[in-house]
Amino acid sequence: MKTATGKDLEPATAKKYGKLPIYHHVIFRFPRALREVAKVSEMGNRRHGRPDDLESVDTIFTVPHAEWVYKNAMMRHIVDRAIEGEVNEQDEGVLHAAQIAWNAMCDLEVMLRQAEEKPAPIPAPVTKDDDVIIVEPTPEQIEELEEAKKGLNYTPDGVPYALADYPLTGGGL
Repeated sequence: MKTATGKDLEPATAKKYGKLPIYHHVIFRFPRALREVAKVSEMGNRRHGRPDDLESVDTIFTVPHAEWVYKNAMMRHIVDRAIEGEVNEQDEGVLHAAQIAWNAMCDLEVMLRQAEEKPAPIPAPVTKDDDVIIVEPTPEQIEELEEAKKGLNYTPDGVPYALADYPLTGGGL
């Protein structure tokens, strides 16, 4: 592990202070990528009328159905990148890859925060019927599933494909 001036740290110092070397493993390795992701974040703040200050940091968590919005936006940019190329001309010339990364980071942060807020799910009862394992959801799991279904659009086959309030053109960046 190196210091900011390029000197090697003593192993004991690196072990003591580098338990999770975020600078070394993230900032130092990906400075250009992080700069592009920051451009996407700044553009999104302007577009959605969010203040660019520390009090508004949690705005990504106030988006209804955030656990779906950022996944949908990430997939949209993957498709757009394949069709349009690297640069998103419709979004101030930012890179689709940076928009994909930003939405992936939002999705990961939302998932981690939700995991901190919720207790671990209760395992569903399992029964066996002629070599087939049947998982029977608990009443709480059925209620949670019904709540999650509200606001979803469905394909003719009954598969959810986008949120009613956040079609593929809205939501994430």
